[in-house]
Amino acid sequence: MIETWRLILVGISVFSFLFIIFQKLKEDYSREDVVSFSLLTLLLGGVLVFLSFYFSLELELVFSILSLVLSTFCFSYFRGWRFWDTLESLSLPGLIVLLIVSFNQLTAGPLLITILSSLFWKRYRSFHWYQSGRVGFLFLALLATLALFSLLLDFWQGRLLKLAVWLAVLIITLVAIFFLSERKKTSLAN
Repeated sequence: MIETWRLILVGISVFSFLFIIFQKLKEDYSREDVVSFSLLTLLLGGVLVFLSFYFSLELELVFSILSLVLSTFCFSYFRGWRFWDTLESLSLPGLIVLLIVSFNQLTAGPLLITILSSLFWKRYRSFHWYQSGRVGFLFLALLATLALFSLLLDFWQGRLLKLAVWLAVLIITLVAIFFLSERKKTSLAN
């Protein structure tokens, strides 16, 4: 009985996310591209999550985020979408849907902390050290926050594979944030 309600909740969450994707992206891109993007994200996410279950990797959350990033990359490369703009606009709704889907699991804690931290990270253009103000920082900051708290949770629970994956995600996002920030080097004037 509980599994049936969970499946219904997952279905409603996925449908809501697809609706949010459509609403957010239909003004910038053609409706056909948005529907194709939604289906690609859903298909890729389903395949990756199935592989995670099949091989008992317990990396559903990582694979869900990876499917969104890969789908966005494909549409950016082949259809001319703006990669960072798209990821940034879908990051918070995507995290909320992931929180709803994993509500009774331990991953709900890091997801909730990440969603709450978005209130802080949304003001990134006013940070002194972030001089460029380029888009993409919000997605990367939320992903780094999620990786940090998931890393701590997996360390506490002794799950080495997930610990290594979240550590890699954290390092990659911090390096990407550094390069996006365009920190200017001060040079000595002659």
